[in-house]
Amino acid sequence: MESHATRSHRGLAYGLYCLSGLVSLIYQAAWFRIFVDRFGSTTLTFVLVVINFIGGLGLGALVSQRASAWLSAQLGAAQRLRVYGVCSWG
Repeated sequence: MESHATRSHRGLAYGLYCLSGLVSLIYQAAWFRIFVDRFGSTTLTFVLVVINFIGGLGLGALVSQRASAWLSAQLGAAQRLRVYGVCSWG
């Protein structure tokens, strides 16, 4: 059975994870507006923003595997959540 503090920390981690996703969606909307101002409101503009957003997520996932393994070795951290937190702050 997990303690109240563990549940509290898990809830905080889930909340911060959701906040991270919300911030990335706000960035996507901002980039779309910037591209519309530059290139006009076209399907190409929307596709460019979506491709860059999805591509960035995929590239980040690939890089984070190596970065978290290296960072875990450097910090000696056994908990993957802490390593993920350090990577997110970076």
